[in-house]
Amino acid sequence: MTNGDVYYYTYSESRGYMRQAVTDGGSGTLNVDEIVGLFREPTAINASEQNLRFFVVGRKGMTYTMYTYAYVQYTATPHVIEFRSAKDVTAWAGGMTQDAIWFTSVVPVGWNYAYIAKGKDLWRYSYEGMETPTVVKSFADDIVAVVPVPKASLISGDEELYTAVFTYNAGTKTGSMYIVNIRTEEVTEYSSCVGAVPGKVLKYIPYFSN
Repeated sequence: MTNGDVYYYTYSESRGYMRQAVTDGGSGTLNVDEIVGLFREPTAINASEQNLRFFVVGRKGMTYTMYTYAYVQYTATPHVIEFRSAKDVTAWAGGMTQDAIWFTSVVPVGWNYAYIAKGKDLWRYSYEGMETPTVVKSFADDIVAVVPVPKASLISGDEELYTAVFTYNAGTKTGSMYIVNIRTEEVTEYSSCVGAVPGKVLKYIPYFSN
């Protein structure tokens, strides 16, 4: 909202659009200057999506906090968003910034890993253990976009084709594309197209064909 309050919106055919204030863990509504990260755990962790967790990284002044919530489904009452925890991540990834990219894989990886793309580095941490992130792969130029790509038929299954990482070189004004596998203990690279993009990639939409 324009005042910084965070709301969750959902839609159903029977009730239409509904919204719920996202709690700050106390008696108030979560209020931030900016949402810098938003992602949820892979659906294959719980195929029924009961208590499916999602994460909001918010900036308030110079402080960055990761809030964990659960989307809880009840049989007789509307679905609700429940607060789980909050953690200060200001010092994460060498010092958090507004342009960091937070994401997770389409399917579970190891100890429920999540990732932060910041500068030239790809960091990984466990949102179960909440340990400090570590660098698992570095690139020659700054990362500008990351897209985990599932198999075309994936709804809540167990396959992920690859993760696309795009970088940008401000000097040459060219972008590069890397196809990596983040499901391995050490992030491996399938292929790359270095300097092949005449500009900065803003969005990547995979094309699937039967």
